[in-house]
Amino acid sequence: MATQADPSAGNGHGSVASRGSFQKDLDALVDQVHDMGALSCAALQRALQAFAAQDVTLCDRVIEGDDVLDERFLGIQREVLRLIARQAPVDSDARLVTAAMHIGLHLERIGDLAVNVAGLTKLAVGLPGDPVVLASLRAMGAIALEMITAAMKAFSDRDADACPRLASTDDRVDELNRAVTERVLAIQTPRQRRRWAVYMDEVARQLERAGDHAVDIGEQVWFMVTGELREFPGDDPG
Repeated sequence: MATQADPSAGNGHGSVASRGSFQKDLDALVDQVHDMGALSCAALQRALQAFAAQDVTLCDRVIEGDDVLDERFLGIQREVLRLIARQAPVDSDARLVTAAMHIGLHLERIGDLAVNVAGLTKLAVGLPGDPVVLASLRAMGAIALEMITAAMKAFSDRDADACPRLASTDDRVDELNRAVTERVLAIQTPRQRRRWAVYMDEVARQLERAGDHAVDIGEQVWFMVTGELREFPGDDPG
């Protein structure tokens, strides 16, 4: 007598109940990435606020808060490794798990950049500045923050179409970065202003990298949704 085939056989995850448990684990992993994205955006936003106000106390809060982001990324790493070891995900599930790991890394790096901006702000407090450079840096920060928010929304919505637009937006960040560099190179006197200019050039580099990480998150979302590994074309990263 022939036995009826198990409809769950061969799907890589065992029984329907097991699949349901695995889906809950995937949903929890996605929530972890969302939470880390919110923390990374908040860290960069606070760093930008501290920069604008030259608020040393707020700079210290940004620096002290980085340990939380590091721990969140470790949590994502542990969960990804657990899911791979126990479930051996395939196809779209495997892409989701892989993307979660990479996105978590980029978010952790954004947190590091926020710390760097805070540290540079502390060094520059009290030094004579240049309003043109400050305006460019404020614009860079606002655009980079918008890009990270947009990248995480694309992850949440599984919106591949939104991802290539990040590279186009990043071109503006790169343009502003070059403008800052050109401006600070033109600052020759006094010595204190030259010191300030060096710090501001480095702030610009941190914000430019934040934009790059947003683009990288978009590339991971594209891969997660479409299965295609792609590097979005853009301007010279500078």
